Amino acid sequence: MRERSIYIGIVVMLLAAFAIGGWRSRHASTLSGVGEDVVNLTLLTTEDKASWVRAEVYGFNYENSKKYHVTFAYADARSAMQSILNGGSKPVLWSPDNPMWVAQASNAWRERRGTPLVDLQDPSSYRVFLRTPVVFLTTRDKAPYLREKLGGGDPWRSVYDLSMGRREAPWGSVHFAHADPLVSNAGMLTLGMMLNEYARESHGSGDMVQTASRPEFGAYLSDLERGLKYDPSCAAGSYALVEDYLKNANGRDFITAYESVALGAAAKTPNLAVVYPNPTLEAQQSMCVLSAPWVTPAQRAGAQAFMAYVRRDQALRDGLKYNMRPDTASEDLSLAPKLRAHAAQGFQVNYSAEDVPPYGALNIAAAQWGSHARTASR
Repeated sequence: MRERSIYIGIVVMLLAAFAIGGWRSRHASTLSGVGEDVVNLTLLTTEDKASWVRAEVYGFNYENSKKYHVTFAYADARSAMQSILNGGSKPVLWSPDNPMWVAQASNAWRERRGTPLVDLQDPSSYRVFLRTPVVFLTTRDKAPYLREKLGGGDPWRSVYDLSMGRREAPWGSVHFAHADPLVSNAGMLTLGMMLNEYARESHGSGDMVQTASRPEFGAYLSDLERGLKYDPSCAAGSYALVEDYLKNANGRDFITAYESVALGAAAKTPNLAVVYPNPTLEAQQSMCVLSAPWVTPAQRAGAQAFMAYVRRDQALRDGLKYNMRPDTASEDLSLAPKLRAHAAQGFQVNYSAEDVPPYGALNIAAAQWGSHARTASR
């Protein structure tokens, strides 16, 4: 009986070994770049679209197992830009969550080296694939009041008045949060909405850099952010902030978030609701091939092959799975059915978006925010 048990155990172990070996033989190309002829490509991307990037990278690696292999790492757009410009990061592909970062990095590279970092006119080397607007995420019981205050063209005026105690919500004082604009694109877009609205209301359509530089704008941010509840989740980025809000929605009355993340959260938590600023700003998920000294011709060809791969309709359908809107929607490629399914929670098919302020203005606004507004939060 003991010998029979030992025999069965050996058979089970052999079968498991064969099964694992078979799995590895099928997925080795997906998980690791193997073979001297394989061209390795590095992609630097943001964590907000991690699920989509992971799916596309794994699929591309599997289909091109004997030719190309993509690995990826996460970094927020601002940090990634600075690291690339300073030589700390040397990716072949870069995918920030706004074209602003690509344009700024390319211009800065040209000033330093005489050539652009990215060919912005070449669709095989640069393209926007997916987009998602910034929304206010709150709870259903507070949404009617907040929609009245935040759903128009001057939501930050309402937030300012609430923070300063000039208005009071039915439940009392109002607390809110957004990601840190010094580390997060979603936070930077939130700050961009504040700057756009301030410029419209206070200084018309003048020079945005001058507007952002004014001491009055720093004071405005300091007052507006009195209701900001800043904690480690804000510093960790927009996804972490949403996760924290899901754990304790009572700690804040609303937060800013990407629609894509908010829709995923609302689908799991029926008590959540959203309000769309009008206008809002969009995260436009772009990708580019770098024209840098460390990128070889073979890597450039492989990177352009990956760009073509994520341009396919199937890749854009994968984006829909993660609640992102294709840059060019069609009847077959649209987030509309999902949005309509959650219309009772405030989700909309259509919205109005305006241009992101120039990078120079946003950079100054972020410095003002770091000096004045973050310390004003309570």
